[in-house]
Amino acid sequence: MLGFPKLKQQAKKLFRNKYWPAVWAGFLLVIASCDSFLFSSSYLHTDDPNMGLPAPSELLRTVTSSQFFYSMTFTLFVTFFFSVFIGNPIAYGARSYFRHLKDGKTENKLYSGFQKKNWLRVSALLLWKDLICFVWGLLLIVPGIMKSYEYKFVPYILEEHPMMSSADVLKYSSNLTKGHKMELFKLDLSFIGWFLIQVVTFDLAGIFYAGPYFYTTQALAYIEISEAAAKQRRADADRNYKKNRSSRKKENA
Repeated sequence: MLGFPKLKQQAKKLFRNKYWPAVWAGFLLVIASCDSFLFSSSYLHTDDPNMGLPAPSELLRTVTSSQFFYSMTFTLFVTFFFSVFIGNPIAYGARSYFRHLKDGKTENKLYSGFQKKNWLRVSALLLWKDLICFVWGLLLIVPGIMKSYEYKFVPYILEEHPMMSSADVLKYSSNLTKGHKMELFKLDLSFIGWFLIQVVTFDLAGIFYAGPYFYTTQALAYIEISEAAAKQRRADADRNYKKNRSSRKKENA
């Protein structure tokens, strides 16, 4: 069971100790999540500021024109490229930064997603994760949300276990979040007040406070759950060892 007040209090203390670097890391995460909107206006531009809504025939002629096709293709290509090869490494590095606020080992973490040994692997794995969540979301909204929480820890696991295969990273995240998805959802929901304040302040509150606070809390949730899982594995291993040792003693008696 996650202790929400304890996690959030600890998160406040941690990101305040490195306030401006944490603000910058949170801002980069916002940039990484906004890639789908960066180039959306390139095919909606019109040279006539007084033009109203086009007539149906004019709209049909526009969307079937070669100019519209090439514009849309270019927009989708640039958006996809940014999302996969720039947005994903940015998100990975920022998540790694918040993950290490607790142990203080944040040096060189923020841009670690662009390191030669990480760049393609991070880009590909996070793309694969997003595609899985997208496909599940096409089925129904709830399964898509559940799948996104199932793979919520992928960036942290990828950073902590760089030699682990992509399939094992996804499986490990699934195992870690088993029984915790609703807790993680409630933890995110506990920030709804801050989300509303972000809207009112045009995201200024999010950039300078709520964002780093939220991302640090998420990282601490991963640390708590992963440490509890590791402790449980050690306990199970000790119990199995004692059980096997007792069985061997009985056999030798």
